Amino acid sequence: MDSPVLKQLRLGFEKDTPAEAALKLRGMLPRSVPFAVGDEEGKSPATMIESLKKNEIDVLITWEPAIGAFLGANSNLEVVAVPNERTLGTPEQFSFPMSMGVRMGDDALKQRLDEAIGKHQSELTSILTQSGVKLFSPP
Repeated sequence: MDSPVLKQLRLGFEKDTPAEAALKLRGMLPRSVPFAVGDEEGKSPATMIESLKKNEIDVLITWEPAIGAFLGANSNLEVVAVPNERTLGTPEQFSFPMSMGVRMGDDALKQRLDEAIGKHQSELTSILTQSGVKLFSPP
């Protein structure tokens, strides 16, 4: 995010995400294009990819797994992880582990979920991979 090259490019990003906060912090919002794919009817991650293909933006900062399913038809696009770091100041969070939550005290449900995930981990990973989701290991 701190690359001087990015300051010269038109950046697309999802509104109300850490990407927006990072661009604002660096004074890069004026050259950027926001996408509200979760809020605007008829908008989806495909809308952002179309903007890339039409050269309306040069770089897209978005989320996995939401974009993963749309990347399959666009194998010419390169996906890279944004590191959880910053040249100056505190680190920023761009990668998040996925999790499930249960009601406090519902230990039986938590145990059943843990068992199901453990038993089907390879199948779950396969589904995500086949759906185009890039899996990153935390540092």
